[in-house]
Amino acid sequence: MVLIGEHIELKKNASADLLIVLAEEWLRAAGKGLEPLEFPCLKSGDLVEKLGVESDEVVRRRILTARRTIAKRFESAGLSVDKPEELIENLSWNGYRLAPERVVVRVRHRS
Repeated sequence: MVLIGEHIELKKNASADLLIVLAEEWLRAAGKGLEPLEFPCLKSGDLVEKLGVESDEVVRRRILTARRTIAKRFESAGLSVDKPEELIENLSWNGYRLAPERVVVRVRHRS
């Protein structure tokens, strides 16, 4: 499950799986003490492997779906996100990442 803020919850699905993989990379970079703008991206091929999908095209579709899902969930919660593509960045020739200057990832342990 992925919790965005206090109001938006994504149950286990393709968008949540993608966000979890990107969040894990965000946490690794933060754990290394990197400055936010130095956080690395995951190349499409890496995401193919980590998500267990067939191709780069499937990754691109998942990114688009996740962005749309986030925007719809924000809207349903009465919140706004002007540009959901700014939450999941695509840096040309580098890959994808959660925008380190806009997103904060925390791990919540279940009790």
